[in-house]
Amino acid sequence: MSTQNRVPRSIAFRCSAAILAALQVFAITPAPVLAQPPGQSDDKDNGASTKTPIKHVIVIIGENRTFDHIFATYQPVHGETIDNLLSKGIVNANGTPGPKFALAAQNSAQDTAADLYQVSPTGKSPYPTLPAPLAGGPKTPFISSLAVAEAVENGLPNTQYYTYLTTGGTGLASGAPDTRVPNVNNLPNGPFQLTPGVPYDAYAA
Repeated sequence: MSTQNRVPRSIAFRCSAAILAALQVFAITPAPVLAQPPGQSDDKDNGASTKTPIKHVIVIIGENRTFDHIFATYQPVHGETIDNLLSKGIVNANGTPGPKFALAAQNSAQDTAADLYQVSPTGKSPYPTLPAPLAGGPKTPFISSLAVAEAVENGLPNTQYYTYLTTGGTGLASGAPDTRVPNVNNLPNGPFQLTPGVPYDAYAA
C-alpha cells in the first residue's frame, strides 16, 4: 500500500491535556439472542440472582493515561464511591497539594543490572523536585486545514473533531521542558496540573 500523501492515523488519537477527546469506550456485547419457544420471554434479566445490581461494565481506556490522570478530582454523587487522589487526600478539589500529598512522592533509583533493566532497582530516594516534563509532538499541527483533515481521516463524528486535527501545536522543541506547565522546572514531588497551561486540543508528551 502506498503511503504517499497520507497522514499517520495516530494523530487522531494524540495525547491531549484533556483526555476526554481521546477516550475509547469498549462494551462487551452478548451473543445473539436465539428465538424463544412460544410462551417464553426473551428477557434474560438475571439481576435478582447476582450479588450486585451491576448489569453492564464499560471500560474506559485513555491513551497513555492513568485513572487518576482523568478522574483525580472526581467527586462521587450520593451512593457512589471512588478511590482517587482526592479521596485519599493527596490533592484538594482544586488540584493543589492536599494534606497527604507525600503519599504520591516519586523516587529515583539506580539501575545496576548489566542489561540496564531491573524490576526493583536499588538506591531509591525521593526526588527533591520532579524531573521537568518534556514537550512532545510537533511545533505546528501536522494538518494545515479542515479540508485536508476531512480528506485524510474518516469516521470522526462531526466537524468539531476534524478541527482538532488542525490545532494543538506545542510551539516548543520536542524533548525540551514543557514550559506550558506552570513551574515546570521546580515541581513539588507529587501530582501536578497540566491545565490551564496545556489546552484541551494540545499535543503533550
